[in-house]
Amino acid sequence: MTEQDILHELDETKNKFFLDLEHGYFHTAGSRITLFADKSRWAIVMEKTGYGNRSMSIEIDICYYSNCLAMEEYTLGFNNTGVELFSEIDFQNIGKGFELVDTEARFITIRDKKLPIEKDENKYEEKGIKIRDYDNPDHQIDFVALTRYLDEQYPELFRASDAEIHKYLPADLPKLMTIDKWHHKTYWEIYDSNLYGEDTRPSTYETFQMIAKILVTKDTTLWKPTLPPNNDWQNWPEAGSL
Repeated sequence: MTEQDILHELDETKNKFFLDLEHGYFHTAGSRITLFADKSRWAIVMEKTGYGNRSMSIEIDICYYSNCLAMEEYTLGFNNTGVELFSEIDFQNIGKGFELVDTEARFITIRDKKLPIEKDENKYEEKGIKIRDYDNPDHQIDFVALTRYLDEQYPELFRASDAEIHKYLPADLPKLMTIDKWHHKTYWEIYDSNLYGEDTRPSTYETFQMIAKILVTKDTTLWKPTLPPNNDWQNWPEAGSL
């Protein structure tokens, strides 16, 4: 395997999904990249956690790029899977009004852990999270704000587990590293690489050039990015806007 092989696979996503941090149906909260490789096999696993405004649930969207996926659908153009952390029915049990938390609700359960529902708006503002003001006369905490707040408070509960990530990976494929902060660009090959006014193919910028080099060499010390990290949800204001 070569760096060019890896970058070519990323560029040729076609109908597959390249991680989209500003998808109109998904209010992004957290995100992460995990790298796996041995002498001949490699995998990049990109994930984002957030509130889906169509599924009305807290989800992890996981996208795979690899030369060894155990996913039959991959050859048909599919490379993603999901993990539901808190369902629409779960939200109905703590909600009152449209996508608003009942003022009487006290806890939310994620991965069998009871997490307190913070009601102090100032705590949200400290994290840059704005409470929805429209159709919210009682200043209830909204589902999106709650998701983002809890993701920042308990990130380990809101990321895919090793078992969830390995669902479509060979069991013996070694894990190299995880990346929590990186420079990201929206990319949809199915349209045009210049859709956003620039060539956003993964092969054209440092983040994935560096990742490809790490996968080939297995040297994680090569991760020395100079581009500013921008994968924080606050940098993607269009997320969930549809």
